[in-house]
Amino acid sequence: ILILTGIFISAYNFSPNLHDRFQQVSDDLSMVINENTYKGSLSIRMSLWIVGFDEIMDFKPFGSGIGNDTNQIDYYSAKRDWNIVEDLGTYNHHNMFISYAIQLGPLGLILFLAILYNIYSLKFTSKHYKNITIIFLITFIMWSLGGATFHLMKSMVFFTLFVGLLNKISHTESENNLLHNK
Repeated sequence: ILILTGIFISAYNFSPNLHDRFQQVSDDLSMVINENTYKGSLSIRMSLWIVGFDEIMDFKPFGSGIGNDTNQIDYYSAKRDWNIVEDLGTYNHHNMFISYAIQLGPLGLILFLAILYNIYSLKFTSKHYKNITIIFLITFIMWSLGGATFHLMKSMVFFTLFVGLLNKISHTESENNLLHNK
C-alpha cells in the first residue's frame, strides 16, 4: 500500500495530465454540489447515470429495445431541475450495466452478468491464469462502468482476444489433465 501511495503521489505531482484530470473532477463535483450544474465531463456522466436509474425504476421487463436506451434521456432529465447541457439525449449512458438494464431489462442485465461470471468460472490448474482472468474481469468491469464496451471496436477486440485466449488455455489444461489421469 505504501508503494502504491508513493506511485500515486509521484504521478500526481509529476504528470500534468493526471493533475489536470483530478482538478477537472474536483471542479465538476463542486459545480454539482454548489450550483446544481451538470456541464462538465464527470457531472454529465453522473447525470446520465442518475437519469438511467430513473429509466430503470420505471421497470420494463424486457427493456426498451436494443439501441433505444438514449431515446428517453431528455424526457427523464427534464423531470429534474438541473442546469444541464442541451440535448443530453445525444449522449449514451456511459455505463454498460445501466444501458443493458434499460435496453434489455433485468433479463438482459442478468445475461450480461452471466457472461462475466462464466469467464470467471473458467477452470485453470495454474493460479497465474486465474489471476490474469480476475485482472481482465476487473479491467473490463471498470471499463464498462464508464463506457460503452460492447459498442466500440477497441473494447470488443480486447474482450474477444482475452476471452478467446483464456478459454483456449482452460480447455488445453483440461485436456492435459485428462491425458495425465489416464
